Amino acid sequence: MHVLAILLCVLLGFAVSTQIRSQDSDAIGRMDETQLVSMLADLEQRETDLTGANSDLRAQIHDLEDSANSAQAAGEAAAKATQDALIIAGAIPVEGPGAVLWVAVGDDPIPASVFVTTMAELRNGGAEAIDLNGIRLGGRSWFSSDERGIVVDGQPISSPYVWTAIGDPKTLVGALEIRGGSAAQFRAYGATATARETDLVVIESVTELPEPQWAEIVPSS
Repeated sequence: MHVLAILLCVLLGFAVSTQIRSQDSDAIGRMDETQLVSMLADLEQRETDLTGANSDLRAQIHDLEDSANSAQAAGEAAAKATQDALIIAGAIPVEGPGAVLWVAVGDDPIPASVFVTTMAELRNGGAEAIDLNGIRLGGRSWFSSDERGIVVDGQPISSPYVWTAIGDPKTLVGALEIRGGSAAQFRAYGATATARETDLVVIESVTELPEPQWAEIVPSS
């Protein structure tokens, strides 16, 4: 764009100088004052027209640059929104600072409701991604218990239960260790529960996104 603007300026000067050189020197010498004034006025008008055209082209270049920048910003925003949605849905591996909650069962079995509470407290604490014993937890995750023990999204898991969550470490640990919170509830059933902050949590587990049954993508206009 800048090269084009420079080129337009060069062409403007070239056009003016070409107009002057195109006049035969002897013919100019035979012109009277009125003819010379008329010729000068014509040259000035041509220069004005070229200058105006140059300004219009510069304005078009500016509009094109703004349009390109807006399109790029919109594309980057859409890409980030898609990335955030995939992280929240648990569809891609992620890493970052966070917290780890390690739970070892004691003599008493732990009901599934404590696991539901733990997931809710991590979500409320700002966790962007949660993994439990290699299972990625998302908005559709559920807990139950049977003769096998705790079942997560249809998969049985056993002690020790290791929760890993990505988010602000202090906030997450504070949410887990709050009075009457999930760590206290685990301990109330005789389990050992230890929550700690960590600078790096790596969650490689993913969950499969369900195929939509009723929704359809609307083409952008």
